[in-house]
Amino acid sequence: MEGMGDLAMMEGKSLSGIIQAALAEYLIGHYPGNPQVKLFSVTDNLSQEAQVSISQAKKALSNIIDMINKGKGDLGYLKERLESNLQKAAKTYDRTKDPSLLKIIESAKSILGL
Repeated sequence: MEGMGDLAMMEGKSLSGIIQAALAEYLIGHYPGNPQVKLFSVTDNLSQEAQVSISQAKKALSNIIDMINKGKGDLGYLKERLESNLQKAAKTYDRTKDPSLLKIIESAKSILGL
């Protein structure tokens, strides 16, 4: 793990992004028969990096939306986090046009009154 941060910086990526890409590559290399492969769809035409981005965006937005709907946490703070994550998710959607991500983005916009 030593030097991974430097590698990430040289690649212009986050450390977690590099780790996720490596994990995705490992899973594809060990497919079929690996039950973990369902974390990443190997049949999609999208790159593994795009699939990870979609998954992260959906999870982040969904978690915040759930917290808002359940009344957990400070509403102002949660809305700030939702807006911040919405911007990132919108960039991911622009690249991938993932319909399930779009549904979550629309739900987030509705909560924010956009």
